[in-house]
Amino acid sequence: MFDFQRNGDSLRAESVDSPRPDAGSSEKEVATMLDLRSILVFSADPKKLSDFYKKVFQKDPDWVMEGYYGFNAGKTFLTFGPHDKVRGKNPNPDRMMYNFETRDVKGEFERIKGLGAQVVAEPYQMGENADGWIATFADPDGNYFQLMTPWEEEHIEK
Repeated sequence: MFDFQRNGDSLRAESVDSPRPDAGSSEKEVATMLDLRSILVFSADPKKLSDFYKKVFQKDPDWVMEGYYGFNAGKTFLTFGPHDKVRGKNPNPDRMMYNFETRDVKGEFERIKGLGAQVVAEPYQMGENADGWIATFADPDGNYFQLMTPWEEEHIEK
């Protein structure tokens, strides 16, 4: 859960129910002092993005305020909001993508494709990992997002 505070033109999200990674965690659990928990995507039409992701996530936004729409997506809070300097579709969608993990990449690919999402890349295997799959879509603003097989501990280099 997040508490949002407005300060002039900026909006700040603060986690209110999950402890900070350095509060009461063992050294093994704390890999870094930084813990990405929120992404804010600006749009000329955040309502359109909210309506799209409502279908992708199969739920209403978890938070709505003053033209901002936020979704809890796993451990991350994804927010769409207005910005007067953002116009049209994303001109550089390859620059940043968000990844949604699912054990059924192919099934979720078909479901989301059926919602009318633009397919960028059909499901394909990640390198030599026969169990790892990725598929890429574009949302209505042209932002890329991917479906990925979850990374298991043995896949992460230490």
